[in-house]
Amino acid sequence: MWLFGLLQTKHKSVCCGIMNAWDCSTLTVTTLYFMYVSKDWLPIMLAATVLATAGHIIMLFMPERPVWLL
Repeated sequence: MWLFGLLQTKHKSVCCGIMNAWDCSTLTVTTLYFMYVSKDWLPIMLAATVLATAGHIIMLFMPERPVWLL
């Protein structure tokens, strides 16, 4: 919601569409991985855990300003 405060009114629907598509891409990549690459869940779980941990560590050192959050 903080992103909508930075945008003009005419761009808010485009922003919402991009955020929804980005959120959907996670499920799409996971589904394609299990369909065509491997049936084993451990590698993708480890990759997701490492990415989430790295994101949390990076956010600890970033200032709380909208420019950095973008």
